[in-house]
Order: sequence, then C-alpha cells, then structure tokens
Amino acid sequence: MPSWKLHVKLARCLGVSEDVARFVNKLIDEPSKATDRLSSEDDKRVFYELIEAGFIGHDWSRGSKGRRNMVLTICSKYYNKEECRLAVDLHDMLDYIATLRNPRKLAEIILKSELFHSSGNMPIDERLVKIRDVLKSDEYKHKVEELAKEIEVKLDENKYSELIAEMVKVKAKELEIEERVLNYLLTNINEIQRKIADEIRNRIELAEHNKHISLDKWFKR
Repeated sequence: MPSWKLHVKLARCLGVSEDVARFVNKLIDEPSKATDRLSSEDDKRVFYELIEAGFIGHDWSRGSKGRRNMVLTICSKYYNKEECRLAVDLHDMLDYIATLRNPRKLAEIILKSELFHSSGNMPIDERLVKIRDVLKSDEYKHKVEELAKEIEVKLDENKYSELIAEMVKVKAKELEIEERVLNYLLTNINEIQRKIADEIRNRIELAEHNKHISLDKWFKR
C-alpha cells in the first residue's frame, strides 16, 4: 500500500491539512494509534472495544460504505467534515490503485467481478455457494495465474494505466467517492501510479538488500 507520506502529500494537493490526513491514515491503517486524538475517555473505551472485538483493524474501512462512514463520523468530531471526507475517499482509492498495480490482484478482481455478474440471476443462497465453490477450485486459481501472466506480457504501461483508470471509475461509483477526489485521480492517474510503483519497487529492493545482509551475518557466524 502507499506510504503514509505519499497519502499526506497527495491529500495536501486536494487542500486537506496535514493533521487531517495523518489522523485518517491512523484511523484506517493503525486505529490503535489514533486514540491519542480522541478527547473523551468514553470514545477511547468504545474504540478499544471495537479493536479488541476485531471490528476495527488494518484497512477496516476498505470496500464498505458503512465502515467508511464510521471513519468519517469519528474524524468529523475533531476536524472539518469536508476535509475528512476528501481524506477518507482519497486514502481508500489510493490503496485500491496500489492493489491494481499487482497483476495477480488485478486478475482476481476482474475474475471475481465476472463471476459475481454471471451468477446474478440465481437465488442468493445458491449464488453464494457457487461463488464459494468456484473460488476454492483449482480451475479458478489456474485462471488467475494465466490472466496475471497475460496482463504482465500483453499490457504496456499506457494500456495498464488506462485499464486502472476505468476500474477506478467503477469503484468510485460503487463507493460514492467525492467528485473532486475522482477528478483529481483521473487527471493525475499516470503520475500517481508512477509514484506508487516507485514505492513498491523501492520496498522490494530494500527487502532484498536486508535479506542479503541477514544471510551474510548468518554465514559469518
């Protein structure tokens, strides 16, 4: 996922204050670190109970309008509501774009969407059973791997960006994302993807570097 530093930097481009962007980062990614901003002991107690119950955790707002609204409600108690909405919408959409940058994750999203729509006329209980069985099947896993390879081989960077832009439009409509956020993302989609891709590449290189250092230390024992 994008770093908090990148989340804050891009949120500032939408006029969101650094304090709001940082608070939203904590609320969504590490809610236990957000409690220092909660002013009442009752708020802190309820928040901790939700964390302990597993209702609130890392990326707990993703894909759920109800939980996203909870993040917005909490943020709006301490900061400007419009800024909170922009920060929450942008955070979730940047995480989504980062997910789409992974060919395997992108393949899974495409295939799950096709499966969901193809079973749309079935009774809900039968539909859920079918989806569950398909997702557990070796055939589905093979399709994911094949589509991921096809995405890597056949899509150049421009086509990849175009595909992600179209999927961002669909997700934004589904989550009722603020128009200002969507317009900003689509206008700057190539630059945003480049920044996210650079961060991912740097993390991989750092992990490889640290792995080699650890191995060197082990062999020198």
